[in-house]
Amino acid sequence: MTELASRAEEALRLAQARPAEGLSLALEVAGRALEAGDLPSASVAERALGLVALHTQNLPDAVAHFVQAVRHAERGAAPTVAARARISLSYALAATGATKRALREADLAASHLSGFDSVRLEVQRALILTQLGRLDEGLAIYRRTLPAVRRHRDVLLEVRLLCNRGILYSYRGQYGLAETDLRRAAELSDAAGQDLMGAFIRGNLGYVAACRGDVLAALRWYDEAEAQRRALGATSAHLLQDRAKLLLAVRLVPEGRRAAEAALADWRRQGDATSAAEAQLLLAEAALLDGEPDAAYSLAEEARASFARQRRSAWQALARHVALQASLADPGEPVPIGRARRVADELERTGWRAEAADVRLFTAALYLSNGRIRQARTDLERAKLSRRQGPIGLQARAWHAEALLRLATGRRRTAAAAVARGLQLIEEYRATLGAADLSTSFAAHRVELANLGLRMALRDQHPRRVLQWVERGRASHLMFPPVRPPTDDRLAADLAALRGVVIAMDEALRAGEPTRSLLRRQADLEARIRTRWHRMPRFGDVSSVVAPSTLADALQDWALVEYVIIDGRLLALTLVNRRCRLHELGPAIDAEQEVWYLASALRRQTLARIRRTPHAGASARLAAQRLQELVVAPLLRVLGDRPLVVAPAGALQLLPWSVLPGLRSRPLCVTPSASVWYLAVQRAVACGSLLAVAGPTLPGAAEEATAVAGLYPRAELLTGEDATVERVLGAIDGVDVVHLAAHGHPRADNPLFSHLQLVDGPLTAYDLERIPRMASLVVVSACDAGRTEQRRGNEVLGLATAFLARRCRTLVAPLLSVPDVETVPHMIALQQHLRSGSSPAEALMRARVAAAPILEDPTASVDLFACLGAG
Repeated sequence: MTELASRAEEALRLAQARPAEGLSLALEVAGRALEAGDLPSASVAERALGLVALHTQNLPDAVAHFVQAVRHAERGAAPTVAARARISLSYALAATGATKRALREADLAASHLSGFDSVRLEVQRALILTQLGRLDEGLAIYRRTLPAVRRHRDVLLEVRLLCNRGILYSYRGQYGLAETDLRRAAELSDAAGQDLMGAFIRGNLGYVAACRGDVLAALRWYDEAEAQRRALGATSAHLLQDRAKLLLAVRLVPEGRRAAEAALADWRRQGDATSAAEAQLLLAEAALLDGEPDAAYSLAEEARASFARQRRSAWQALARHVALQASLADPGEPVPIGRARRVADELERTGWRAEAADVRLFTAALYLSNGRIRQARTDLERAKLSRRQGPIGLQARAWHAEALLRLATGRRRTAAAAVARGLQLIEEYRATLGAADLSTSFAAHRVELANLGLRMALRDQHPRRVLQWVERGRASHLMFPPVRPPTDDRLAADLAALRGVVIAMDEALRAGEPTRSLLRRQADLEARIRTRWHRMPRFGDVSSVVAPSTLADALQDWALVEYVIIDGRLLALTLVNRRCRLHELGPAIDAEQEVWYLASALRRQTLARIRRTPHAGASARLAAQRLQELVVAPLLRVLGDRPLVVAPAGALQLLPWSVLPGLRSRPLCVTPSASVWYLAVQRAVACGSLLAVAGPTLPGAAEEATAVAGLYPRAELLTGEDATVERVLGAIDGVDVVHLAAHGHPRADNPLFSHLQLVDGPLTAYDLERIPRMASLVVVSACDAGRTEQRRGNEVLGLATAFLARRCRTLVAPLLSVPDVETVPHMIALQQHLRSGSSPAEALMRARVAAAPILEDPTASVDLFACLGAG
């Protein structure tokens, strides 16, 4: 072998391991070879340049280099070298969607190859067949060629074969085999110094972990792969697309949709039609989850047309599946059961087993609703394995369908057991997720199961059983033990950087300067913080739903009211003097509309308090009276004048309950669920030491914090430049009572970035998670600090739930905006009542009663405060 030929082969090796070095060497060799008339070496160098373009996601350049490599070899009378270049060309063409031409190039190469070169070609052909969805044919080739590859000791080819076969196994739902192949490929790749290939394999291991439902493992693999690829200067469109798929799987839909859109844009920019069609289908799934079935259907049909042009029948089947789901999400469309069964058959035939089972579960439920039990049983039998394997959401739906079948055949007790088993699977899985937004998003999978159990209990008119099913279906993430994240310097640095960006943005806005770059920096930092938080594991099991008898013991002379929304109906459960009753209150929409009217009127009234606009007050009084009639008056005969524990549902979670005339003069606490309240009241009550904090630019904050600190013999006061996030976090750890007076900023788009404004920037829910021991009582005098954002399944997220999740016993905070200076005397009065021995709920009630009702005086903001957690 000549020196030029040897250097060309070295460039080929480097192109697959370290693209930047391979590019430099390949350019040098290509130029020298052409000058010397060594066309075979020039062909190998061009092939190396094509591989560099391929790994840096520039498909048009890759195809051009491979075509040039074929031409050089043919002009240099080197048919074997030309055939090797055609192997690479066939792969690049398949990626662009030109699968017919790709197979033709492979056939042309075959006529000039023999021995081990033929094995190389077959491995490449198997990859193209996999892209076409001809999985059985591709798998047969991999199994046939692997022994020859190992005998020849071609480590790089073995790595590619195992990696590609691992992906094929994942498409077939054989995740154990996929992971075995990919782990072995990673070991061989690392040993051979193939850094870029190693990054690609780690990304695929993340994809397999995501398919299996192991979110934390998937995120770890993705982060490793992304760091490796970034160090090598390679793009990460594949990782972006896989991460989008994972985010959608755990119902973090906005983030997943943005990632899918970015991946699609990257693939189109690179000219990769094959991957672009897959990303477009993923975007269709995102649109469907985002409540846009029409957009989902259009995107799925466009993707299907692309797959048809690329002759990828298996992917066409998957696109039809997404289009079917979009059709089903449109309530105006008839349910196409025949079409659904055809889609299921096609999915099974082309290897998409989990997706086929998903459709079978739908058709089974539809048959059951029409009383066609035999057909339902047939489809359930074909989807039976999905109860024990596959994604956790699919397993839950399988148990739901099984419960429906048992109900239809008169087996009510075993139907309840099936529902309980599905819920148990979901809760066991959620117990592995440390991040609150992951846990609450995944709760969407349990909604239908919990509602089925609830409907069974309602049919039996069994109030205590109804209460237990209601409790199983709401706010369960607050019943997990709190997670104490490990010390993480990068996370702390990102949180500090985020505070700096927010401060800089405020300054820029005041100065009238552009903020676009700061907004991009903020979005980047928030994404990094969330990504690191999502990798945090959870330890310990979820607390059990508390039995009604145990709740009754804990309530003593208090009464529990738990509201329920099911099938458009608003119900209430009361637990008073150990007796549980069920109350029908009417259409849920009536109460929900009044909540929105009241909240809107109160906001207008607060904003217009200086002008004392009369119409806002009149609107608020009317809505409050109407809500009183809808949700409280029917219960008063049972409740009497007892103190109340209220567990709202739906829009009622936004209601400042003390505004209602019948509730203003009684102690009242609000909780996401009765079980969460029970756990809160079991925690010790302490009020010996206090931390008082005043945030910047809030009128009256320093006065309020100073006055409150003066009420406690052991008090620490942080105001002005001392009120930094890190000082506040350090001071909270171990103190009994915390009083925070600061501007509050709720974030509907990302509730865990809701924050209080301190002197050096925002104190977010993520910061609160870092506190080892939360105070027993926290009072937050900040606009909207008690407001939470609702997720499916009656799950709530926000600054308030972050305090409760850290095992704060009681949080006192406003649910809406409150006037700044006018709030100060009410908060001082609240703390005075606490120091005199009142419970938080009693202290807040006394402060309310001493003030004018907010419905008459918009400055009387104390009515907008709620006692959350324990009373």
